[in-house]
Amino acid sequence: MSQDSQEPDGRPDYPVEHVGHLAGQEEQQPTGKKPWFAPNSGGVGYHPQTWQGVLIIVLIVVVVTLFIAAVKKGWF
Repeated sequence: MSQDSQEPDGRPDYPVEHVGHLAGQEEQQPTGKKPWFAPNSGGVGYHPQTWQGVLIIVLIVVVVTLFIAAVKKGWF
C-alpha cells in the first residue's frame, strides 16, 4: 500500500465495511463487498448471509449426499 492512500494518522482514506470479529478484534474489508458468511450473534459458528453462501451450503449437501449414495451402491 502506498503512502498516498492513507490519511496522516495512518488510516486508509477509503471507506471500510465491518465484516465481523475475530477474538474480540474487529475485522475490516476495504472492498465494500458483503462477505458470504457472518459470525453468529449468539453461539458458535457462522451462517450464510448472501446467495453465494447459501449456494455453497447447497453444493456441500449435494456432494455429500451423492457420495453417500455412491458408497451404498458399492461404487467406491
